[in-house]
Amino acid sequence: MGGRVMGLLNHLNTCLSLLAEDCGEGEYLHKGLCCVLCPAGTYVAQHCSTPHSKGRCISCTEGEDYTAHANGLEECLLCRQCKDDQITLRACTLTRDTECQCKQGYFCPAEGCEICQRCSKTCPEGKEIVQNCNATMDLGCGLPDQGLEHKYHLAWSVHKWLKYLNRPLGFVGLSLFPHPGQIRSVSYIHRS
Repeated sequence: MGGRVMGLLNHLNTCLSLLAEDCGEGEYLHKGLCCVLCPAGTYVAQHCSTPHSKGRCISCTEGEDYTAHANGLEECLLCRQCKDDQITLRACTLTRDTECQCKQGYFCPAEGCEICQRCSKTCPEGKEIVQNCNATMDLGCGLPDQGLEHKYHLAWSVHKWLKYLNRPLGFVGLSLFPHPGQIRSVSYIHRS
């Protein structure tokens, strides 16, 4: 008896996988029927009743929920709510989730951010600031001259780039922000 049941289950699995393979791109399988996906910004209120057709799609609610891609979802995804230590960069739309960022003076890694952390204000003794704190990175500290070495490397890279473009070589200068490690502009003086 057990062998017959297993054989029947294997046959059923084969049939179901064949049905799934019959669904084309832009379709999803629901109760043995291939239904056309609802467009981004909507969800499936009622699945299709005939193969390769669209069911009834209803729009998500602006500012409350969304779907970013064509889908066979039975409800929209809830919009993210920015936390107290974050600001809203972009509000939730029908097709895009809310984008949040840490407030000034706080940071959190871009991927998998859970809690914004207060930026460090100073470097340990013997080190200097080489990168200011921003929304995704804490204050970067390095040995003295490490930041200066980076600036010279940048100037040399620009120099090589101009040489590659077959431009006459001239002076490459860096204009710095008042804070170490921030480059405001790179200047090139053309030499004839």
